[in-house]
Amino acid sequence: MPEGCRPRRRLGVRGPEHRVHELRLCRAGRLRGLPLKMVRENDRPGPQALYSMPSSGIAEPADLAGKTVAINGLGNIMELTARAALDEAGVDPDSVQFVELPPPDMLAALGTGNVDAAWLAEPFVTIADNTTDAVAVLDVFSGSTEDLPVAGWATSAQFAQENPNTLAAFTRAMDAAMEMIDEDPSMVAEIVPTYTQLTPEVAAQLNPINFAVESNLEDISQVEELMRAHGFIEDEVDVEQLIAEQSD
Repeated sequence: MPEGCRPRRRLGVRGPEHRVHELRLCRAGRLRGLPLKMVRENDRPGPQALYSMPSSGIAEPADLAGKTVAINGLGNIMELTARAALDEAGVDPDSVQFVELPPPDMLAALGTGNVDAAWLAEPFVTIADNTTDAVAVLDVFSGSTEDLPVAGWATSAQFAQENPNTLAAFTRAMDAAMEMIDEDPSMVAEIVPTYTQLTPEVAAQLNPINFAVESNLEDISQVEELMRAHGFIEDEVDVEQLIAEQSD
């Protein structure tokens, strides 16, 4: 998969036709000339935050100035939301050093002091709460990022054009899956251990995932605006051109 739109994770789909992506990366990929089309939203913000250890001396957002913050990829949704949240908390985002770390390594890096703070998402929020003294210092989904589209499903423009029926069927299946999870959130605890190393006990403790029961891809304009505001892109992007046309 091209670097401009790396898959965040695979969710049980065989073949390369559809993958779930950070929506910021899809926009960046399109700007690099990659023929991408977004098909459906996957989820919106959850309990993600910048976490630190009490021994770090970081107790409030202002203490993050000049510190090292772990994210899972430079220039991605983690950096974008962190920069927005820092800026709105009165902290110069450029004063923070962002470093790349795989999410499973972030808690260990916090514990050893190799990083001062880390952008944690589930299941690492729950693991941190249950096994460490790490505390949330800054909510990365507040203010301008409060209801930001986070991830969605994308495909190539060629596949979308040549396979409209498949695209429509995929969307209907995702719609149904989202409704099932919305009606019975306990299904997450049953399904997640089947394709991860999480135990059923930990999976049952996860904070609810904010799945997009209704897909509103037009809202990615919020991400586009943030990207321009924080220097990720220079020119305005017509987000409608990024969305795949679908039949009912």
